[in-house]
Amino acid sequence: MLGDDRRDLGPVFLEPTKLQTFGTIIPAVQNLGRRHRGYGVTAKHYEAVGAALLWTLEQGLGSAFTPQVKDAWMTTYTAVADVMRGASKEPKYGELSPTSGGPEAARSMSTRSA
Repeated sequence: MLGDDRRDLGPVFLEPTKLQTFGTIIPAVQNLGRRHRGYGVTAKHYEAVGAALLWTLEQGLGSAFTPQVKDAWMTTYTAVADVMRGASKEPKYGELSPTSGGPEAARSMSTRSA
């Protein structure tokens, strides 16, 4: 599955101007977000990776790192990171949502329906 995710994400990262096709890879991006939650990734990590990505591109591209290129990469990374962060907040199968109120809420819901 990891190989599939990388293959699906490749076109967006290789050509950030192709962001209009982003919708086709959202499931792969969501899977990455869920896996990253398991690795302990937090919002601060996404910020650090975004900053490191832009710095690396600026160093590597030199004068080709124009404001338009920077903007395209920022837009692409932000879109990917936002979807990953959102998916990382989703409960795993069989888990209660963090906003559901935990076991007490589940018990009170089951007694209301009885």
